[in-house]
Amino acid sequence: MLPKSALRRQKLAQSIDDALAKDDALFRALRGVPGFWRTSNGRLQVGGNYDYADDFLLIPFIGSNGLIQACQLKAIRKNSRTSPKYSWLSSIRQRDGCGPGTPLHYEGALGFKGKTIETVLVTEGALKAATCQSFLPDRYVVGNSGVATSHQEIVRTARYKALEIAFDADCFANPHVARALASLIASRVREQLFLSCEQPTRILKWDKRFKGIDDALIAGATVHYLDVPEWLKLLTPECFDAASHQLADISPSK
Repeated sequence: MLPKSALRRQKLAQSIDDALAKDDALFRALRGVPGFWRTSNGRLQVGGNYDYADDFLLIPFIGSNGLIQACQLKAIRKNSRTSPKYSWLSSIRQRDGCGPGTPLHYEGALGFKGKTIETVLVTEGALKAATCQSFLPDRYVVGNSGVATSHQEIVRTARYKALEIAFDADCFANPHVARALASLIASRVREQLFLSCEQPTRILKWDKRFKGIDDALIAGATVHYLDVPEWLKLLTPECFDAASHQLADISPSK
């Protein structure tokens, strides 16, 4: 939990810094860590230097090494219809601070230790990834921070492995999501052609009453596994046009 009070966040940041302190007084353990920065008087702060309207849930994005690489924030109570559901803990343009970028979350780095990876499943966000890893323990699950992000990293993670894509159910009706999903497929197909590899790519489909794969799994809904041509056939005309444009120079069949 990230407190809404700027003073409490400052005390939290200082306590973390103290716990990581080294003998070298010039060493700053939290320098360059997204969200942490130093004010003009040298005090360590995390988040903005002002009070928030509410506390935030901290959602860590785990790297492939199992360490936290960035954190998303989710408001405990949504304060307005226009405020985003998620935001990043960032200290970009602040002294000793930096931005988080758009990292890929590796839930599998926590829940798949010691197992042979045969199938990589990608979904939207760290929370959905955690749910998928719990319900589908034989998959190595990753979560991107948006449907259009981390495509090359996803493709590398799934190299020589089966890839399952579990973006939200609107990937059949939302042109933006369909375009992004097709772009990911195109990157995957190009790499497989280059490597002479034919591992399958599947798109997951479930009852459209459930937007996300997490809600579908929790409700016990049946999940269907589509190949790329099957997915294309189920798209709305606008989505089909958007996806076809991304796939124009390749012929995905699996």
